[in-house]
Amino acid sequence: MKLKLLSVLIVGFIIGFYTNALLMFKPPDVLLKYTEAQDFAEKTQNALENSKTSEVTVEFDGTQFTPDQVVTKIGKRVEIYNRSPDRPMELISDTDQLNTTRGYGESERFRTVLMEPGVYTITTKDVPTAKLVVTVETY
Repeated sequence: MKLKLLSVLIVGFIIGFYTNALLMFKPPDVLLKYTEAQDFAEKTQNALENSKTSEVTVEFDGTQFTPDQVVTKIGKRVEIYNRSPDRPMELISDTDQLNTTRGYGESERFRTVLMEPGVYTITTKDVPTAKLVVTVETY
């Protein structure tokens, strides 16, 4: 009698458990955050692989950027090279990713990978008339 009751309870528990799992399954928030982080990591890894093979290079000569407008894709590396022997290149932009915290000297390069589409304007602290427009497009 006790064995039969115990068997019925175990079978009932198993049926209830799987019914709940099949009909009312909602992934826990921790699992969702993990998959979002994994997707972001894969997207970033792909962008970094693409950026190694393709980049946009801009030169700063102390008075202007050459070219002064560039178009690139998400995940491509943008490089700004200072060719000025006497003027440091401290970038100021409408996005924090393109701002620099110090002046880059002659032959120094500022490199970044842009992950958000948009149009970004860059100038320098010492030469506000020098403007660079970077357009980032999706694939």
